[in-house]
Amino acid sequence: MDFSHNKLSGPITPDISQCKLLTFVDLSRNQLSGEIPNEITTIRILNYLNVSRNNLIGSIPPPIPTMQSLTSVDFSYNNLSGLVPGTG
Repeated sequence: MDFSHNKLSGPITPDISQCKLLTFVDLSRNQLSGEIPNEITTIRILNYLNVSRNNLIGSIPPPIPTMQSLTSVDFSYNNLSGLVPGTG
């Protein structure tokens, strides 16, 4: 699912987790705000997640490092705080 560069705004809905067959999610370069929903970590076969260059706040969901299929993530250029989960 590639919705990059679409001027999307508002929060990432927790309902994204209902899309259990997603393997690729690119929401980069939009105007998304709010926190990254923890529910996104329940998409078991997700292997690519890019939410860079938005206005996201809060922390990276703690279960991110336990997502076995996830091989590429990009959270850069947001207003996230705290440590990257699993790094100490």
